[in-house]
Amino acid sequence: RGCEVAVDLTQQDDAGAGGAGQHAEHSQELFFLIVREQGLCHKVVVEISADHADNTHDKDDAIFTVLNMQSLIEKDYKVVTPDMDLAHFVVVISKAHRNIFPVVDASQRLIGVVSLDSVRNVMFRQELYRRYTVANFMKEPPAILSTFDTLKVAAHKFDETKAWNLPVVDENRRFVGFISRSGLFNSYRKTLVDLTAE
Repeated sequence: RGCEVAVDLTQQDDAGAGGAGQHAEHSQELFFLIVREQGLCHKVVVEISADHADNTHDKDDAIFTVLNMQSLIEKDYKVVTPDMDLAHFVVVISKAHRNIFPVVDASQRLIGVVSLDSVRNVMFRQELYRRYTVANFMKEPPAILSTFDTLKVAAHKFDETKAWNLPVVDENRRFVGFISRSGLFNSYRKTLVDLTAE
């Protein structure tokens, strides 16, 4: 609770600074996400409170310049098609170690995603195996990242959607992989610590 108060106070200090204040506020929200996930409230809040808006802006840009989008893309996902029946989908699930499945068309373009939770209640009901297909469980992802996006854009989308994983596509919307919220912010935090130490 003390951390929330400290972050709120910092945002209020910068709120009247116009555009710079707005950017600083986003940076502070990003830091606060890292704080909550990593349990490092005190250290990060002190860092934010000590910096002026311009310094926060520079550090934010420096960190996103150092981080590499490609290195954060996780590719070990089982791809499925919308016409795959539930029987075959259950086999795919049994061999997967992820709980989300990208759905692609014949050209490998991303058309949706299926979460394990959405099929958990029916996956052992064999009488439904030929009645349902992946399309019955498919949903639009909350946001889609492109291989041409910067990690700053990715951070914005995670902040806006509160998603844990977001799919990444290439220029033709072909599925490439996922970036995880934890992977991005772990890398952000590590780079922040390295830059702070320099």
